[in-house]
Amino acid sequence: MATKFSDHVLLDGDSVPVKYQTKLDSPGVVSFKEGDVVISSSKLSTTGQNVSFKTPERKFSFKTKFIASHNLPALALAYLVGLILDVDEADMKSILEDLEPFPGRMQVIKGVKGSLIIDDTYNSSPEAAIAALGTLYGLKAEHKIAILGQMNEMGDFSQGYHEEVGRYCDPKQLDLVATIGKDANQYLAKEAEAKGCKVLKFETPYHAGEIIASMLKKDTIVLIKGSQNGVFAEETVKLLLENPEDQSKLVRQSEGWLKTKRDCFKGKV
Repeated sequence: MATKFSDHVLLDGDSVPVKYQTKLDSPGVVSFKEGDVVISSSKLSTTGQNVSFKTPERKFSFKTKFIASHNLPALALAYLVGLILDVDEADMKSILEDLEPFPGRMQVIKGVKGSLIIDDTYNSSPEAAIAALGTLYGLKAEHKIAILGQMNEMGDFSQGYHEEVGRYCDPKQLDLVATIGKDANQYLAKEAEAKGCKVLKFETPYHAGEIIASMLKKDTIVLIKGSQNGVFAEETVKLLLENPEDQSKLVRQSEGWLKTKRDCFKGKV
């Protein structure tokens, strides 16, 4: 339908359900991964990735500040738009290399005692939590900690989804799994423990931050992820920051949000 009123329709071919795959060959449709633009290589580090996009006609390489491989499809879409609009490749490279993650979206921030924090606290879902853990597993560090908050709005599927994330926790990769919130503590933590992970459970992000801060050491990467209401894992991040001024990089730091958090955890802190 979109091709009826658009000159071009840009799609992540890998995200299109199988029954619609034939539509990728429709006139005006441009896809990638298995289509017109292939993410051919990426080298992951805590400062970003070296990425290459390949088309039948050319190869385009650049360094991105995004550490998560699941962010690359969005950058590939931006590259496609640039090709369609005939943007100069040098300009595209400069723009893509200048882009930075939004607050709470896999943003790397320096932590206390020589640690690094991956702040992914904007929100959480099973797919996103597993993708974030996958990124953490791909990074080199002597120690790795995953702080995983409850995933809200899962309805009747909450138990199963939290258990799924718990089963993805790998004791060979993680020194510690810390959970925040009722369902994370009850279901995710149980499965992570069953896999052999060391697990700590917390009722509030503040308590999690206080305890984890005392455990951090040099060459530790801490992934922090969780949903919004009742979790607010960015408050855990705040307690682990090397530079207090980096609080400005965190999500939900307006006075209104801070009051909401104080009210949420009143009597629990």
